This record gives sequence, C-alpha cells and structure tokens, in this order.
Amino acid sequence: MKRTLSTFLSLLMLLCIVPTTTFAETTGTQTVTTNFAITTNLTGVFKGYGEMEITGKVRNRTSAPITGFTVGWSYDGYEYRQEFPDVTLQPGINYNYTLDEKLAIARNQTLIYTVFVEKDDARTETQGTVTAYVQKVVGEELTGTWCGWCPRGAVALENMRNKYPDTFIGIAVHGGDVMQYSPYQSAITAFTGTGYPGSTTNRDASTSGDPSSFESHYLTQYAKPLTCGVETEGTYDPETKEVTAKGKIYFATNYNNLDYRFSYIIIENNINVPGNSSYNQTNYYAGGGNGAMGGYESKPNPVPAADMHYQEVARYIGGAFSGIAESIPANVEAFTEYEHTFNFTLPTSILNYDELELVMIVIDGKTNKIINADKVELEAATPASIRDMKDKPEVSIIVDNGNIYFESSALIEKVSIVGVDGRMINSVKVDSQNSCTLATPGMKGIYIVQAQIGKKIYSYKVSL
Repeated sequence: MKRTLSTFLSLLMLLCIVPTTTFAETTGTQTVTTNFAITTNLTGVFKGYGEMEITGKVRNRTSAPITGFTVGWSYDGYEYRQEFPDVTLQPGINYNYTLDEKLAIARNQTLIYTVFVEKDDARTETQGTVTAYVQKVVGEELTGTWCGWCPRGAVALENMRNKYPDTFIGIAVHGGDVMQYSPYQSAITAFTGTGYPGSTTNRDASTSGDPSSFESHYLTQYAKPLTCGVETEGTYDPETKEVTAKGKIYFATNYNNLDYRFSYIIIENNINVPGNSSYNQTNYYAGGGNGAMGGYESKPNPVPAADMHYQEVARYIGGAFSGIAESIPANVEAFTEYEHTFNFTLPTSILNYDELELVMIVIDGKTNKIINADKVELEAATPASIRDMKDKPEVSIIVDNGNIYFESSALIEKVSIVGVDGRMINSVKVDSQNSCTLATPGMKGIYIVQAQIGKKIYSYKVSL
C-alpha cells in the first residue's frame, strides 16, 4: 500500500531477519514510494525453525532531521507495529532497531511476510519470503574393537553428539570385528581411507582423515548453503522385522536434472554384551601414557565388554550405500513436498530392537556427497497401523511370463524396477495412466518396484 509523503521526508530501511537460536535468511520484493525505500538483504532459506527476531536499519535520506516513525511486520492477517517516537535521525544517519515481537516459523514451512515503515500518513512496504529447513551434518567413523586407537573415534562422536545434538548425526562403521556390516565397511573406506580410526563428514573428500577433526569439518559443512529440507519417519513390524521407511524432501527453488537419492541406514545404540570377549575394546590409552582420552586413560587394556556401551553402530543400509536411484525426481518445483517410501527387513544381527534409530540421508549422485539428513527412533508398529494403508493407493502387481503388470487406483507417472542394492534395472514413463508393463527377461530374485504417483514415490517388494 502506498500513501502520500510530505516532500521533506525520505527514509531508507535495511531490514534483516535473525532467529533467536539459529541463522535466518529471507528474500524480499521491494515496493517504493516517491520518498521511501525498503529492502531486505538476506536470501530465502532459514536454517532451523522457531521464533525469528526482526532487526534492521532506518536511514534518513533527506537534508533535514526526522523525529519519530513506525516500523512493523505483518503475516497472515496479523500486523505488529512498534513506535520509535523519540528517535531523531540526522540526514544520512542510520538507526539500528530491534522489534520486540518475533515472527514464528515451523519446520519446512514457507511464509510470505511484509515489513514496513511509516511516517505521518505515508507507508512503504516490502514482501519477503522465508522457508525453514533443518540442516543436519553426517559424520561417519571407521572403527573396530581390535583397534587400540579407536577409542579416539568413540570420544569424538560422543563430543559431537553432546555439543550438536540437533544438527550432527554420527555413525560408527565397524570393520574386522563382531559388529561389522560388510557392505557399509567396504564402501565407506573410499571416503575415510583404510586407516583406523578414520572419518568422513558428509562424504566430502576434503574431510577424509582422523575423527578428532569432526568438529572443524562439521562447522565447514554446516556453513554451506542449504538446498533442501528433509524429514524421515519409520516403523518396523515386530513379527516380520520389516521396516517401512519414509523420506520427505522440500526445495525452496525449482531445480532440473538433479540426481538426488534417498538412502536409509539403521543404527543401534547401547550395545553391551557382558562376558563376551568379542566385544572387548582394545585401548592404547590405558594408563595415560598416550594422553587423556575422554576417560579411556583410566580404563584397562582391553576394556572388558561389560564396561563397553557401543553407540551409533551401523547395522544395515536399506537400498544402497550410494542411494536409491530415481527415489527423488530429477525435476522439482519450489515449495513442493516429494515423498518416498521404502521397505526392507532388519538383519538378524540386531541385539536390542528398542535401541534402533533410522537415519535417512540425501545423496547427490553426481558428487556422492551427502546433502542433508534426518534421524528418528525406529519404533515398533502396531498390527493395526501395519495394515492401515490409507495413505497408499490400491495396487495390483502380477508377475507373469517375464513381465511385471502394475495397476493402480491412482494415476501413475512412472514405474521402475530397482535391485535391492539400489541399481536401476528398468524404468517406464506412464504419463498419468492406471497401468503399465515392465519387461524382466531372465531376472530372478527379489526386486523393488517403485511407482511415482503424483509427487510421491511408493516401493513394493516383488519376487521374480
């Protein structure tokens, strides 16, 4: 809205939005009157969510002093106004202000707000768009019970877990011991190196090295621009041990030709097996001769299994280490939710199902780096919720004579067949039909059929 302004007045406002606990970024579109200008100086992704504190600068662009003005913001029909009656601005001088009432934003929410300045009967305003995404950095550590220096990695992960509980996800990948999960261990060495302990942060080649560097690498990765927001959820069937994992991803900008991929990782905490020497931890820090190491200098070598509680142990990868091909569309639209569902069976190596967590990571298939991640407790589903398929369309999958016949009650965009290792085998664009056929000549074994229905992707296990 524009109003007439007396000829002697011109104010320039430089506005920014800063969260109370995290860093916020916004974009704005300026509306200018003859003598007013309002701009925002931030971009459109807010790392975190919650209350945002609105601050800025007011500048007098006239040749005469100005006393008193109003600054405010509005969103969704609500307007907040704050008077600055006793502030006198000299020509060309800025005034830094802070508004008392904060603007709240929820996780993965996009909101369009307005900020304004008023003097007498004149007002200049601008709209800003802000989207709240949570960023989580993944640190993967290569470790083993036989490795006397590996307590250093356990201490590093514990420190990160305590210092950055909401933005760091640690995963301990064991090799050469009873907790080894070979597909993970063999693949991660391309990023950590083959030495124990080893580490990588977001699978960025520049972070390969010792886990004592987790924090510095975390800070570098967290400072990078964030392209997407993600969320995950998961349950498992207590009888069959089948996991239903769901990944969601959101973008603040349109993108084309992406190769982003979901991958699902199961980790187990508090692994404690008293009396089993396979879980003893070799400890070169015993006695303190090699310096302090988070209390390990006071423990014996080896540390008895009864005294070891292994955390964040990698147990299984649902899909593939490099991500599930085409689990995220190549072309995406801003402010749109894309969802993927994947089913897999928990391994028999699990010791305590009450200590399981599901880690969902998004991998850029072009660089193999982790873009973002989320982690939740993996909970047992009730029988009723396992059978409740309201959120899934009704489908019919028939395997016959080397073909898969797929029918759905909802319109299908694309159907793909993927190996259990995440490899894309075959894909058919359906373009809003209710059925399609996939050829599977000579294929035997267990495969995953992925169906894109609208903007959601569903997975179904088939046996050929």
